[in-house]
Amino acid sequence: DRPVLITAPHNIYLCRDGHETHMMEEYTTLIAQRMATQLSGSCLTWSRPEQYRSELLWFFGCRRLALGQVSEAGAMLDHRNRDPNYLLQEEVASNLWFKQMTAASDRFQSG
Repeated sequence: DRPVLITAPHNIYLCRDGHETHMMEEYTTLIAQRMATQLSGSCLTWSRPEQYRSELLWFFGCRRLALGQVSEAGAMLDHRNRDPNYLLQEEVASNLWFKQMTAASDRFQSG
């Protein structure tokens, strides 16, 4: 009987250093929640307010791109919200997403 943590970091638009913005994957939250339920586990996703904020920033960036005010739509995104798959090793410990994963792991271990 081991604890299970299902993560869905791609439910918001995410910055990727030196790469195009990672587009939001619309159903990852629902999939992660249902998998966690089926496995009697836990689920880690970005909150609905953060999803909404990310969507607003993305569409604001698209508008500014269309007006020629920025060079890419992702320019308006919160650059603290980065794709965890694109972090440098030295960034992992200070990254908000990995801090939440660590906190979940600590809760599992403490009972």
